[in-house]
Amino acid sequence: MVRALFEYAPQHELYFLHFHTDYNYFLCHELGEDLWKKASSLLEKDAWLVMTKVAVVMYHWRRGAWSGAKKVWQDTQTMLADTQLIRVGIDEQRFVVLWEMIGRRIASGTPYAPLELPICDKHLLDNARSRVQYMQQRKDKHFPSWMGADTAPDAVRYMHRLRDRSGVIAARQRALKQKKSK
Repeated sequence: MVRALFEYAPQHELYFLHFHTDYNYFLCHELGEDLWKKASSLLEKDAWLVMTKVAVVMYHWRRGAWSGAKKVWQDTQTMLADTQLIRVGIDEQRFVVLWEMIGRRIASGTPYAPLELPICDKHLLDNARSRVQYMQQRKDKHFPSWMGADTAPDAVRYMHRLRDRSGVIAARQRALKQKKSK
């Protein structure tokens, strides 16, 4: 049995699953934020902050939001030197090379293409791929393959616009009323 490099939360595997199958980068961003908030060490927090930003860059790039993709790419690039991505199962040297390539593509206006993250933790990678096979065989024969074609529907591509924000809006209105009543 292959042992994992580190102990991982269930959301950790889900981040990689969604990043490499349905390319739901918005969900990856949310999972990354959750993992960042729950991280037990500063090194792990830094790594999840980078991975959260990676998902944001991919989300913007796919939508053709060039200025957002460039800005967040630059922020992420600045953070990489001080971040230990091994904490989240990523091969740091291979990632830096890929990340620089992504930056050049975004800067030149090259159309989006999915990115396969260089997962170096064999246990983590095998578990994520096994979950994909399980989903395809037992749950949904149309579940996307690992690094298959990006056929994400608009509901995934434009999730920031299409999601239900009524709870957030209601909470903001309540807070505003409370503030005005003081």
